Amino acid sequence: MKGSKLHSAFVRRREVEQSKIEKNVAVDKYFDKWGKITSRFEQWAGPQYYKHADEIKKRRELEKIENEALQIRREKLKKLLDDEKIEHEMMLKDLNQPRAKNVPSSTLANIHETIKRTEEEKRRLELESRLYKKWRNGFVQDSVLLDSKTDHQALAKMNWLDKQVADQLERDQEKRCSEERQLRLQEEARKHEECLLQRKSLRDEEINDLKSFQTEHINEIKDRQKESDDLRSEELRLTQRKADITTEFEKLNLNARERKSRISCPYNVRRIKMILRQRSDAIRQDLKDDIDMLNRISIGVKGEQIELLKDKFELYYDMEIQKQTQIEAMYESEAKHLLLQQEELWNQEAEGREKLLKKLISEQLKNIDDGIEFNLKRQRELIEIKEKHLSAIEDSSKRLKELLNEQSKDDSRSSSSLSNCHIADTSKNLEHLQIAGPPKFGRKKIAWN
Repeated sequence: MKGSKLHSAFVRRREVEQSKIEKNVAVDKYFDKWGKITSRFEQWAGPQYYKHADEIKKRRELEKIENEALQIRREKLKKLLDDEKIEHEMMLKDLNQPRAKNVPSSTLANIHETIKRTEEEKRRLELESRLYKKWRNGFVQDSVLLDSKTDHQALAKMNWLDKQVADQLERDQEKRCSEERQLRLQEEARKHEECLLQRKSLRDEEINDLKSFQTEHINEIKDRQKESDDLRSEELRLTQRKADITTEFEKLNLNARERKSRISCPYNVRRIKMILRQRSDAIRQDLKDDIDMLNRISIGVKGEQIELLKDKFELYYDMEIQKQTQIEAMYESEAKHLLLQQEELWNQEAEGREKLLKKLISEQLKNIDDGIEFNLKRQRELIEIKEKHLSAIEDSSKRLKELLNEQSKDDSRSSSSLSNCHIADTSKNLEHLQIAGPPKFGRKKIAWN
């Protein structure tokens, strides 16, 4: 009877203890739940959150303004290049069109009259030459001098023939001078034409070089633009990664504060094993959070240091699982002694992990800041390079326009020079015919019998 009462009392005592344990667990869950909710709300409502949001907003507005300015400049440059291409094509089309040589009708009439008079003069000179030969060779039967009716007629014919011989010699001399002058003019025209051709060849070569130069600069601008776009994308990626790592750093500080508050909480000596299990679970959760943080930090980054830390934390996690098995097999007295030792070990390990993670995050942030600074410096260099290329293209376009205008002037000057040379030749022929005009003694006044 006494044994059954003791057993019943022992059972009631166990039930009361179990009820207290369940109530304590419920209370702990309640405070853990609302502690997390409260800390999350404090993070959302804190000034750091709004400050970070304002910085992101300002940065996006600045990026939008820069992109709009860059797009406007790109459109202007494209329009300028299209206008220059159209102007160049129109100029080439105008230069390739055949040009009609504008020769006045009076010049054509003078040329026709000159040819006609030249033929008549040629026939007259042939007749006079035959007459002169007959007389010089001493023809008796057909001698025109002997057939003359009077001495005056013979003397007149003789004087006329002498004058014709002198005029013929003078005309021959003038013809030779005219031919020499014509040869000199032709030589000068040939040299001038060679000079124009040489200048045209050099000009065409320079035009081709300028076009190749412009093409190279345009291709270089396209390459630099592609590199600038890649750098811009890389800058956005680094900025986003910096924001993510900063968030992880804040989470690390928050977890450290929670861990310290959890360590400072008093515990009931009668619930040593339960507290030991809870602390072991919390430590494993901390290790899991640290491993997850390393996984998030290592996204898109290959680092041996991160992998070593992950392996180290995973080893700690496995050791905690083994400790959990040992805790289940302990007595209350052993658990109390182990809790005091393990508490100090856990604190040291947690502080060590915290230092390693902070050092890793600081190094990552420094590397990201260095990368962003190098990226921005390279973007500024690319902007200067593109401005230099654009300036070179503008200068070459001006030079190309000058060369095309010079080519047009040389073509018009060459055509006018040929026309002037032809007109000068015609004028010389007219002057020659005027000098070698009809004799003073007309044929009607002489008996040619």
